[in-house]
Amino acid sequence: SNGDGTFHIISTGELVTDWHRGLLTLDTPRSQGATGFLRAAGRIELGDVAFESHNPFGALLAIALDDRPLAQSQKILFQVGAIDRPTGFSTTPVKLAWNHGEYTGHRIVATGRLPWQVERIRCAVTLKQAAGRVVSATPLDADLRPQPPIIGADAGADYVLPLPAESLYVVVA
Repeated sequence: SNGDGTFHIISTGELVTDWHRGLLTLDTPRSQGATGFLRAAGRIELGDVAFESHNPFGALLAIALDDRPLAQSQKILFQVGAIDRPTGFSTTPVKLAWNHGEYTGHRIVATGRLPWQVERIRCAVTLKQAAGRVVSATPLDADLRPQPPIIGADAGADYVLPLPAESLYVVVA
């Protein structure tokens, strides 16, 4: 622990758990992302990307697909996820003791049934220093089939791309 609520799992700082923000971040040259309480975290700044999500909880990941660092990659996969649960899933608050303290957790009272309820994605990604570099942005469906392209915009030296609400994957080239 660094005494500031963060715990660096790898001594290089590439994988960091921030207990105060409820966030785990990954920041390597070819993959960068975050998982946890995204909306509360606000804008998540990493080396070559920034994420801004309005989903309360989820996971966001950028991966270079061409064995180059993200800053130079010509093909990047964005993978995103939010809360998904079976219909009728429910919990009830419960007080739990841990590490000489007490906190409120949740006990599952109904596991639910099909179909699953998947929260829509409400997120934008910023590729830093990528203005003029992005040629296309293609969402993929759950079976990885290409969908109609989406459009982002240059913002100063960066490129900002709002991610589609129903897409788990987007390939930027």
